[in-house]
Amino acid sequence: MIIAGWRAATKATRSTLITAAQDNSKEVEKFREDLMNIAWMTLRSKTLSQQNYFAKLAVDAVMRLK
Repeated sequence: MIIAGWRAATKATRSTLITAAQDNSKEVEKFREDLMNIAWMTLRSKTLSQQNYFAKLAVDAVMRLK
């Protein structure tokens, strides 16, 4: 019963996320902003005092790969 509920919730969540998702990969500034938000949120849970510096460092590295 629990697993069936988990699977139903996962399916509903996935569907909602796919509907809400936006692909900004072709718009450089929006893509960079998305990456900065992801990097910053990832680093936010860490006890780094220079989160913005490391987020920008990570985004710059990813942008060079693109």
